[in-house]
Amino acid sequence: MTKGDRSITISLEGVWDVENNILTWTIKKTNTPDLMPVGKTANEEILEIDNNHIKYKGIDDQIETETKIHD
Repeated sequence: MTKGDRSITISLEGVWDVENNILTWTIKKTNTPDLMPVGKTANEEILEIDNNHIKYKGIDDQIETETKIHD
């Protein structure tokens, strides 16, 4: 995540479900508990998705893109 000249790597593990183009997720493990605490849940509208990326309308209607890190 980058904001201005500041950057931080956020690593999350969790569970998710998709129904009617809405992604619902819950954090189970995080390296940034002050920013993204365990147990946090959100519902977000999926705009685009493929094997490597997801683009969605997040909190406050901001457009977000996430990239999968392959093991």
